[in-house]
Amino acid sequence: MRRLPLVLALASLAAHACKPEVSTPPEPQAPQGPSVADYEAWVDEVFADYFDRFPVTASALGEHGGDARWPKLDAASRGDHLAWAKAQLERAEALRAAPLSLDQRVDLDIWRTQLAQLVFEGEVEQSLTRDPLAWSYLIGAGLDNLINRDYAPLETRAQALGARLEALPELLVTAADALSDADAVRRPQAEVAKGQLEGLRYLIRIEIPEKTKTLDEGLRERIAIAGRRALTALDAYEAAVLSDARIEAARGEWRLGPEAFAQKLALTLGYPPGEAVDAQALHARARAAHGEVRARMESLAFDLYEPLFGRRPPGGADELGRSRIVREVL
Repeated sequence: MRRLPLVLALASLAAHACKPEVSTPPEPQAPQGPSVADYEAWVDEVFADYFDRFPVTASALGEHGGDARWPKLDAASRGDHLAWAKAQLERAEALRAAPLSLDQRVDLDIWRTQLAQLVFEGEVEQSLTRDPLAWSYLIGAGLDNLINRDYAPLETRAQALGARLEALPELLVTAADALSDADAVRRPQAEVAKGQLEGLRYLIRIEIPEKTKTLDEGLRERIAIAGRRALTALDAYEAAVLSDARIEAARGEWRLGPEAFAQKLALTLGYPPGEAVDAQALHARARAAHGEVRARMESLAFDLYEPLFGRRPPGGADELGRSRIVREVL
């Protein structure tokens, strides 16, 4: 009987050992902000997407995977580019909370500005539907960068050039459709764009054949055929968009207005989105700086005049006379 309490104690201990432990639920964790790894993954993604969407810009920046293509710029694609830029800008703003290095923060601000420019273009400026010059610049850069920049052997560049020439008629149809509303087209830009067509024709008719004359006959023939078709397409584009009658009918507002201009000025100068620039103050600073530089140039020119020409500069020169002395010396 004296052993019974010990047996009961052991039994009680065993019973407690078999009971499951009651776990305390963990306290909720605060959501974590973006990390450096998130930023690096985003940078890789946004670079790849940007170069894929804008191959002419990519070519100019040294990324040549899309050298044979033009960007897709029909109405649906323009809307998609705008939606992409807005989404990426939102992601870029969120990444500002990541613990980035100074260099990474600078790069992020550059991307924020670039994406904000794309959004401004799509929502406010809308150059592709209002400004024929935008298309002239695009076509000129898309061809000139391939033929006049020695980033690769001529044959490699010429292959891409031939592909872009072959696709140019389709791009010009897209351009004519985008610029079909004369009430939206800006007349001053249209007048300049009409004059630039001759430069594009010279590039296609004269410069490209001259600079590809050492290539094999098959590639030269491909470029020649594509060039002739491109010239015909340019004629059709001019008739549809830049004829004298169409330019006369252009009624688009070519001034952005003070608020939009200030926004564009800030983005053009590289300010991150949301930072304002006082255009009037900037203009005043520029005029003051111009006056200071001009005064230094005149002082230097007058000091150098006698050593260079063996006689003293004319005395009592007015502003025009001082300008003439500066041009003679400098």
